[in-house]
Amino acid sequence: MGVGNFGAGLDVITGMKHLLVGLTLIVGYLVAMPTQHVGADCVGPTIVHDTGTFAAGDQLDIEGFAFGTNCYDTGPPPEGEGVLGVPVSGIEIVLVQGDLVIPVAAGDADGNYEFMVSITVPSDLEPGEFSVLATGPRFGEAWNQSQGVVSFVRSDVVSPAVVADFEPSNAPVPQPSEPSIGEDEPQESTSDTPFLLLVGAGVLMALLGAGVVAWRLNRRPV
Repeated sequence: MGVGNFGAGLDVITGMKHLLVGLTLIVGYLVAMPTQHVGADCVGPTIVHDTGTFAAGDQLDIEGFAFGTNCYDTGPPPEGEGVLGVPVSGIEIVLVQGDLVIPVAAGDADGNYEFMVSITVPSDLEPGEFSVLATGPRFGEAWNQSQGVVSFVRSDVVSPAVVADFEPSNAPVPQPSEPSIGEDEPQESTSDTPFLLLVGAGVLMALLGAGVVAWRLNRRPV
């Protein structure tokens, strides 16, 4: 083996050492990466209802969900509470048309943070669009997820405004059976660290193989 080939071999070996050090640092960084958890945030109080055109005396169904008093998405809830705390009480459903506000239902959410009520459309409304709102002292105004508009048409039916009561069911407040989002165990998805480690190991082995081949080639006599 000539002096030139010997020097080239040393250069290859030195370069491989640098690559190994760099790859070691990269793999070490990937291992040290914290496990990431992916989970949905707590959804705020939300309602959905029938849409379309209604006349006095028609029935309009309204459903509510996620009516909780708290949000424990970063740790376990206190004993006796679920992920959304305790169910909301004192919910009021109103129809709003301009400055006109008509209470049509009132009640509490059940153990699943939900409620369902069917209200009778009153004849107090004027022809045109109106809104359905759910309000309460603990949450302000619920988000309305309904797609479409609701409008009132005049008819000969007289239907005075009546406040319908909805009572919670006997369903218990759901207790988490698994660690809540934010605890040590992953929820719904896992980290990409194992995949990245495999990729890093594959690259490392490929570079090692290439280095050995190059070193053997440089050992051949000229």
